[in-house]
Amino acid sequence: MTEQIRDSYIYDNECYELSEHTGMDVFSPRDYGMFPEMIHTGCRRGYYADFEIVNGILYLRRLTIRDRNGRYYPLGGIGLISAKVCQTVLPKNQRLKRTKLAGKTVYLADESVSAAVYSGLNLKVPFTGKMRLVNDHIDVLPYEFDLYMLFVSDAHCYRKILDLSVDRGVVVNVVDRSEEMEHKRLEYYNTIGSNSETENVVRCLRLEL
Repeated sequence: MTEQIRDSYIYDNECYELSEHTGMDVFSPRDYGMFPEMIHTGCRRGYYADFEIVNGILYLRRLTIRDRNGRYYPLGGIGLISAKVCQTVLPKNQRLKRTKLAGKTVYLADESVSAAVYSGLNLKVPFTGKMRLVNDHIDVLPYEFDLYMLFVSDAHCYRKILDLSVDRGVVVNVVDRSEEMEHKRLEYYNTIGSNSETENVVRCLRLEL
C-alpha cells in the first residue's frame, strides 16, 4: 500500500508528524461543508494539512484538499489561494469561479482540478483529545518493527515523541515520551531478539497514549 501523506505540526520551532490521536479527527473539512475524496494513491482520505501550535493554541495554517463536488468554501475568512491541475498550479487569471450557494461564498471547480490549496490560514482548531507527535525518524530498524506499524502505531520508529493533551484547541499538557520509547526499543533488542511473532513485538513496543 502506498505510504500516505501525513499532516505536519510546528511546535516549539520544530516540525513533527502526527502518529496517532484519540477522539474525533483533529480537523474535518466536513465541518466546513466540504466532502473530500481521494487526491491520489498517496492521499486516499482526500486532504492533508499543516498545523502550528502557538502559545498553546492549535491553528490550521495550510490545507490541500479535493472536494467530491468541486465546491471549496472559505476557511477562517480566507478563500482559495490556488488550484492544482495535473500537479501544476493555475495562474491567477484561471482561479476557480467564485459564486454563492445558499447565501455562502463558494469556489467552484471543474473536473480538471485535482486539488485546491488554502494557505496563510489562521484558523483555530477546536480539537479535544490526545495526540502523539513524532520527529527524527530512525532509518535503520529491524524488519519485524513493520509488524507493529501494521497493527498499532509507528511511534517506535522515531527518536522524538511528544504526547499532547488538548482541550478545545488549547494544549493543556505535554509529555515527552522519547526516553521511555528508547527503553522499549532496548528491551526489544535485549529480550525479544529473533522471536518476532506479532504479539511479542506489540507487547514490547506498546506505548499507551
